[in-house]
Amino acid sequence: MNSDDLELFAKVAHHRSIVRVALELGMDQSTITRHIARLEQQSGLRLFYRNGRGVVLTDAGKAFLQPARKVLESLEQARLTAHALSHAGPPRLSIAAPPTIAGVLFGRIANAVAHAFPATVLHFAESLVSNILNMLAEGEVDIGVVYAPVPASLTYDSLMLKESIYLVGPITAAPLGAEVQSTRIGEFPLLLPATPYGSRMMAETLARNLGLRLNIRLECNTGSATMKHLVEEGIGYSLMPYAIIAREISHGRLQAARLVDPPVTRDIVVVTARNRDPAPELWNTLQIVRNEIKHLVQAGRWAGVALSEDEVH
Repeated sequence: MNSDDLELFAKVAHHRSIVRVALELGMDQSTITRHIARLEQQSGLRLFYRNGRGVVLTDAGKAFLQPARKVLESLEQARLTAHALSHAGPPRLSIAAPPTIAGVLFGRIANAVAHAFPATVLHFAESLVSNILNMLAEGEVDIGVVYAPVPASLTYDSLMLKESIYLVGPITAAPLGAEVQSTRIGEFPLLLPATPYGSRMMAETLARNLGLRLNIRLECNTGSATMKHLVEEGIGYSLMPYAIIAREISHGRLQAARLVDPPVTRDIVVVTARNRDPAPELWNTLQIVRNEIKHLVQAGRWAGVALSEDEVH
């Protein structure tokens, strides 16, 4: 038995006419007759008999109608519940990203979530990737947009991005051009964090792989705004994604060249905690985040970032 058979049975029982049901639903009478015949075969009951004005329930049909209606009511309630869950959104949603990503994404995500789920209270957290991973594990954050790799305790969304890294310098220095070979990284006095994450880890890994020695002029554990200001003042060069320097580039305050031969990139992934309940409302908001990221990249509004090959194809 299936819900289509039961629904048609209930409608024919109510109207006492296959013709009227066919007209109401825009179906062929023969199709309705086949559904009723299949239900009778599966139940082993004769449900209707014909008279001159239509069809009439048999005694077995009358007894069968009551539980059939209960099944249909339960199915309708399930549909209504699913619709409510998928359209209500979570009461509160927390999304975290490092500063280099947050500055690009948070505005778009805020608008998209507010449009889809007006009642959802949105909370943004901007922090280092290591802190975000801890917040995800502790249940303080629902969704993270972070740099890979991430621990096995987190679940990757299938969306993955490739972000190119640029050598950023003062506009008053010799022109860098559009690209700089990574093998030249040791020629530039660098401003890097002292702690082994982010651009410091990228620079040290690159130097180790190429057999180079870094020329670190200043260790600076500050936000990207201070780092950009120091570069702009001519203190040295730094390694940054293009998105966070795009405004300064357009205003002629900084210059940047993409690192090539070999290219320097890092993966950006969307993650959730494995120990969280995979509620429908969280899944729906995850799709919003995912779609906004794709739209930004495809529209060229996240400079220096490309979709993975799987997403492109």
